[in-house]
Amino acid sequence: MEDLRRSCYRIMWVVTLAVMTARICSAERVYEPSIHKPDPSNPNPETVTAVRIWPATRPQPMPTFGSNDRSRWATIRALVEDGTFVIGKRETQPDGTWRDTGRIFEPGYDSVDKVMDPKTQLFYSTKPPLLTVLLAGEYWLLHQCGLPIDANRWLVMRFMVWTQNVLPLGLFLWLFARTVEQNGRTDWGRLFTYAAACFGTFLGTFAITLNNHVPAAVAAYLAVHVLLTGGQLTLLRLATCGLFAGLAASFELPAAAFLAALFLLLMWRAPAATLFGFLPAALLPIALQLGLNYTAVGDVQPVYAKIGAAGREWYEYPGSHWERKPGQVKRGIDWAKDYESRGTYAFNLLLGHHGVFSLTPIWLLAFAAMIRNLAKITSTKDICSQVLILIMIVSVVVIVFYAAITRTVNYGGWTSGARWLFWLTPLWLLAVLRIADDLATSKIGRAIGLICLAVSVFSASYPAWNPWRHPWLYNWMEYSGMIPYGK
Repeated sequence: MEDLRRSCYRIMWVVTLAVMTARICSAERVYEPSIHKPDPSNPNPETVTAVRIWPATRPQPMPTFGSNDRSRWATIRALVEDGTFVIGKRETQPDGTWRDTGRIFEPGYDSVDKVMDPKTQLFYSTKPPLLTVLLAGEYWLLHQCGLPIDANRWLVMRFMVWTQNVLPLGLFLWLFARTVEQNGRTDWGRLFTYAAACFGTFLGTFAITLNNHVPAAVAAYLAVHVLLTGGQLTLLRLATCGLFAGLAASFELPAAAFLAALFLLLMWRAPAATLFGFLPAALLPIALQLGLNYTAVGDVQPVYAKIGAAGREWYEYPGSHWERKPGQVKRGIDWAKDYESRGTYAFNLLLGHHGVFSLTPIWLLAFAAMIRNLAKITSTKDICSQVLILIMIVSVVVIVFYAAITRTVNYGGWTSGARWLFWLTPLWLLAVLRIADDLATSKIGRAIGLICLAVSVFSASYPAWNPWRHPWLYNWMEYSGMIPYGK
């Protein structure tokens, strides 16, 4: 039976990678009539919301999708072709008008994810620089081989997305199959969990676009995988764990809670190896992130931290998407905070139109497993159960941070799910494995599991052609008139 299970893992692994590769090979931005409107004839345009206007001329065909990935692409080009983090420049005329030029203003690279230094009037991406610099290194090699993006965008962009997303996800799924086989107890539970990993999460959905969520998720899993392989917690193992945990925190800021929790757990279990192995390795990518950020904009503070805070003029410059003029009414998900309470936002983030649990109910199973595992907190000694407890604590901290504390109430903008939590996906799958074996013991349990899996696969597949689109729940609620901020 073990040979049959391993064959099933391999089949699902091949199918998943083939599907992601095919989607990347056909990636192209599509303009949908359903979310565009004609240019409104309004005598007083300052008092109405901006709408997505149907292009008057044929747009530049591009294998890019949303502001998020186009902002990164503009920076990658600027780094390699111009030797700078600057992606644009504003030239103000004597009459008060201005002219914007640069990579971010070229056809196909337009993005709201940009800021302008009010002192220099130079534009920068809002994205943390470490991942972008790593990708720029890959593009530099391709550029040296005579493949500039401008003339070879279909090949270069798709190849870079494939190497950034499909290769890491392929590694994760290959290693996760071993974890499932070693830690699962039943055939059904093992295959259910692996099917969920392959088809029931948003990591595969986002595999066709440049993003930080996929590499952060893989890095978080690799940090834990090092601990779950058994054996002594040697200096090398903990250094490897620390490096990947540090990368996860660099790619996804809330993963700093994961890094801190891992540090405390390992200090308890192996203090010397943690101090001299885990800690220096974990600090390396964080130091690189801070250094690159300072090099880019002269400040170690992430650029995106300036929104809604001191330094907000970086975001709210004249002509910016984020500019709010007196009396102007803004609509769309970026302005959800103007229309709903913090409680409504928290509900929608968990159980509503961008709900972690409503869109992907397999995570209900994961949290049930983690809560049950807490009963063993006083008697648990094995590293697997301790890691599960750690994941539970980190998950609650991160969810509370986004649902109750953070000021950015826009669900991550135009996105098919609660993308700020995607990096937790591989960690939650470890918990799914625990409860899947229990569901396997009864027909009702298996039915519940399959229903949760079916909804999760549906949600992850719904925006398969463009992950930077609203979830199906949001579209249904908008169609039903239940979302006051509209399109």
